Amino acid sequence: MITEFNTPIGNCSFNESLVERISAFIPKTIDVRLLNKSYSELNLETLDKDSVFYFDPPYFITSATYNDAKRACDTYRKYCIEHGLDDPGERFFFFHPAFPEDSVRLNLLANSARDTDITTRITNLIPSQSGLDPFTAFGWLSINAIVQALLYIGETPTISSIKVHLQDSMENLCSKALDSFCRSADQHEKDEKGELSHPSYDDLFNQEVRKMKVPPSASVQTDIKCQIYSTQYMTAPGAGNISSLVKLRNHPREHFSKMINNMLPLLDMLTVGTLGTMLSMSPGVPEH
Repeated sequence: MITEFNTPIGNCSFNESLVERISAFIPKTIDVRLLNKSYSELNLETLDKDSVFYFDPPYFITSATYNDAKRACDTYRKYCIEHGLDDPGERFFFFHPAFPEDSVRLNLLANSARDTDITTRITNLIPSQSGLDPFTAFGWLSINAIVQALLYIGETPTISSIKVHLQDSMENLCSKALDSFCRSADQHEKDEKGELSHPSYDDLFNQEVRKMKVPPSASVQTDIKCQIYSTQYMTAPGAGNISSLVKLRNHPREHFSKMINNMLPLLDMLTVGTLGTMLSMSPGVPEH
């Protein structure tokens, strides 16, 4: 075992679970090299402009890591200028939950190569014996259904919004997604054939509502929408993600709550207090 690297304070255990996570992560990386040497020994001319440097200098527990990291970034910039390289500009960004007024905000769900990467980033943080247990698998399916639905209706997934939709069994999200998908399917058929071969989605919904003696609750309205979708729109192009959402929304509530129970502590931790606003920003808020 290599013992020359720092061990984070408060997290010094090295166990099989950690080995499995490291092993699972390595194949996903494109080009990563771990070097145990001074930055001054690096030949920057052999690296492209998109290279990312992560400095992890040793420090005493009582020292401010902020200054160490900033000094490293400033020194790198000075080195580039002195050696005739492009000025990299200000590269230091400070993030610390204890100092939100000085910290940048991070969108941990941004810049994904695939939509499913967003889900995987969250579920990889869930404690699991193998990553393949039924609770983690069900959690992955649930979060992915939420992410796909949010993207479909034009909303940016955040840790906070994912937590909200998990807790209400996707009730509100399913209603919005069905409205958007079924109306879009109607418009697509009109564009293709000139007219609909059936009553419109809104007409079908209103017909069912008028049959009721009292105004239906939000949950009953979603029940109606799910039924209309299943009988009329489930075979429409692009219905796969919507079908997954509807299936999970209709899953027995008690069992659904049990299956996602291992997800909630992590989501609670990532959305509480100032940390929640730092990791789940509203649209338009600057981030890094």
